[in-house]
Amino acid sequence: VRFLRTESETELPVHLDALFRLHQARWIRAGRPGVFADPRMRSFYLDVSRRLLRSGRLRLWHLQADGAIRASQFAFAYDGGLYSLQEAYDDQFQVPGVGGLGVVLRGHVLRAAIEERLQGYDFLGGVEDHKLRWGASVHTVRRVRLARRGVRGGAAWLATVGAGSVRGWVKSALPEPVLNALRGARADYHRRRGRRG
Repeated sequence: VRFLRTESETELPVHLDALFRLHQARWIRAGRPGVFADPRMRSFYLDVSRRLLRSGRLRLWHLQADGAIRASQFAFAYDGGLYSLQEAYDDQFQVPGVGGLGVVLRGHVLRAAIEERLQGYDFLGGVEDHKLRWGASVHTVRRVRLARRGVRGGAAWLATVGAGSVRGWVKSALPEPVLNALRGARADYHRRRGRRG
């Protein structure tokens, strides 16, 4: 078992591929598309990774066991903090006595962040049990969207905020079996797209 951090651009494609593959496998087994089903998202992460690496901010950590990457965590350091953006682990690789490869890797990453003298660790993306067990404090983020007055501003608002509001209302109005059927259809669609991409 060893921990490694992506240090060079030549490592990026292989290391990101491990993150994408592990993340997608888990979500596909759960019947969901996963964020990396879209080739544009994978391309975005490669571009951002290159920029973060060049600036010294990328913290792409991996746990390797038996010669293969079994868990990855994509984070970046900024202004004294470490921000965990994405993670993945091989949920088929079970080790007796270990509570999960993602937990082991996160422990290592936290230790490395302390040694680096970073002041905080932000899980990002919501409140969940696996985040709270580390003693995380909850903070809220308020998102404000502004639009220009007039028809153009109204159209822009409707295309972004308004569409999200309508989606939220529809989701809250539909019965759970219908929502599950829609999610399954969406997952099938993304699975088919992923095979072509």
